[in-house]
Amino acid sequence: MENHTTDTQTQNPFEHLLRIVEPEEVRLEPVEGDPHRARLIVAPLEPGYAITIGNALRRILLSSLEGYGITHLKIEGVLHEFSTIPGVYQDCTEIVLNLKQVRFKCLREQPINQATINIDIQGQSVFKAKDIERFTNDFQVVNGDLIICEMEPTTRLKMTLTIHRGRRYLPMEEFQDIDLEIGTIPVDAIFTPIKRVTFQVENVRLGKYTDYERLILDVTTDGTITPADAIYRALEILLHQFQNLTRFHPKGRITLPETTQQTQEETQQAGETIQVYEPSTTPQSKQEQAAEEMVKPSAKVLAIPIEQLDIPGRALRALTASGVRTVGDLLKYTEKDILQLRGVGKRAIEEIRKALLYYGIQWS
Repeated sequence: MENHTTDTQTQNPFEHLLRIVEPEEVRLEPVEGDPHRARLIVAPLEPGYAITIGNALRRILLSSLEGYGITHLKIEGVLHEFSTIPGVYQDCTEIVLNLKQVRFKCLREQPINQATINIDIQGQSVFKAKDIERFTNDFQVVNGDLIICEMEPTTRLKMTLTIHRGRRYLPMEEFQDIDLEIGTIPVDAIFTPIKRVTFQVENVRLGKYTDYERLILDVTTDGTITPADAIYRALEILLHQFQNLTRFHPKGRITLPETTQQTQEETQQAGETIQVYEPSTTPQSKQEQAAEEMVKPSAKVLAIPIEQLDIPGRALRALTASGVRTVGDLLKYTEKDILQLRGVGKRAIEEIRKALLYYGIQWS
């Protein structure tokens, strides 16, 4: 069959459409007067990219970051949340609403899943959130000036707070299936450390083209995490989710190409340096080899307690009973070995595999 296609060296007038522009400006700008607020500014972005990235980051920030919150409490001499306490000006309902706003920052290197704080207040007229720090070495209260209640100085107030680590918002109805001791008051738990996330999209000019975009992501935290750390953690989660989507392809995990320096391109308005994404020239066999390589976990990852892997309770008890305490202990066994343990099924194996994959570990 005769080939009628001719290859000419004439410059392609649509060459700019073949390049995906990479952001030249990526910076975090603090907001004056608010140490817990900052703006991430990213530009230039391809048309439509800003709203796509902004929506994804906003959703992850609001729903997927971990934090600590009070899930239930018990006040001495109180049977239910509608009671009043002698010598205390606020009723239990108001005290619960105030305690719900207390923001805790864990001081341990390894996160705590659950903690109990026993509080005994006497000889003061105001009980503030910072007073809770006197009864625990594991947490810092970042909004210490929050008033929990006002009381007569002669009144003694004793209560027990139960704190959990979690995500998002957990209404008290979730505790209906949990057997709580009589007098224990459930609390709507606010775990998320993010108070507010908004973003806006602006058009920017790149050479003669005016349809590129700038993303301005505005993040406000509760003080238990910095805006920079919050955004970085959201990006980690988002990248991990996208890596999971590559399972359908035999190449497996995507190996990001090295950023190439594009030659300076003269535009009609002015000369500008544009960073572009170029397709990887790495041979396919090497990409496949890189995707199949197992990530060697660091000593810090190996020391992570298995309680942090979000393993089903029955399987967690079986692992603990077998002497598996950390990720390092777990990696000494294969999936087949763990499957032999009583209480560990295929579903648990899948959950363990997903949890390890989060840390870049391919378990088999």
